[in-house]
Amino acid sequence: RKMIEKINQLKQKILFYFEKNQFKTAEKYIASILKKSEESEEILDMLAFSLLKQSKFEDAIKVYLKLIQKYDKNDYLIFFNLGNCLGNLGHREESIEYLKRSYSLNNKSFESLNNIGLQYEYSNKLDKAIKYYSSAIKINKEFELGYTNLAGVLEKQGELDKAHDLYEACLRINKINIDALLGLANINHMKKNYNQSNKLFLKVLKIDENSKNAYTGLGGTLLAQGKHENGLEMLKKGSGIVRFERGHEMKILCD
Repeated sequence: RKMIEKINQLKQKILFYFEKNQFKTAEKYIASILKKSEESEEILDMLAFSLLKQSKFEDAIKVYLKLIQKYDKNDYLIFFNLGNCLGNLGHREESIEYLKRSYSLNNKSFESLNNIGLQYEYSNKLDKAIKYYSSAIKINKEFELGYTNLAGVLEKQGELDKAHDLYEACLRINKINIDALLGLANINHMKKNYNQSNKLFLKVLKIDENSKNAYTGLGGTLLAQGKHENGLEMLKKGSGIVRFERGHEMKILCD
């Protein structure tokens, strides 16, 4: 009985550290439980999620596969996160397979459809990416990332008016969505609407003063207007920011 109480206390600590996004610490408590008792479905689930959040994708895959094989887990979240792990490692076809399995288990999972679209986009199968991004926002009309992902692909294909409308639709949901604002700014730049482009890049910088994409985009637009000194200054500011900016993330779910 004391052992059960001790394990339950450790589980509470794991959940506490999950909430604090301290997954490395949570993993230590999970390891402690595994030393004191036999592995269980619940603990393996916690371990897989902890590994996933630390970007230990190969280790997480092993645990997720064990959950499926040993416990016959048929949970869409398991297949969803497994698909995301594989996608992050560049295994596109396998990722799509598991994400489709996830969607088959929960046909309201717009996140699964979005991430299938993402894998097709990374594979340069843009028509398929458009199909799945479109399906995602049909299920959830408030899904901002779906709008910006779909707009981004259409922008790549030169469908600027359609992309513009999607970015605008996203901004009606959230007027400070940075990906949508940047997308509109880029489209205005391509259409040589430089003043409008500048306004949008400046709006992004009011929201996030460290946006590398806004500085470099603004610099490019100023250069196109012949404002070389100001343009170079903005480009210099942008080059000094080391940061990854892109919507498109592989969203992770947990129960």
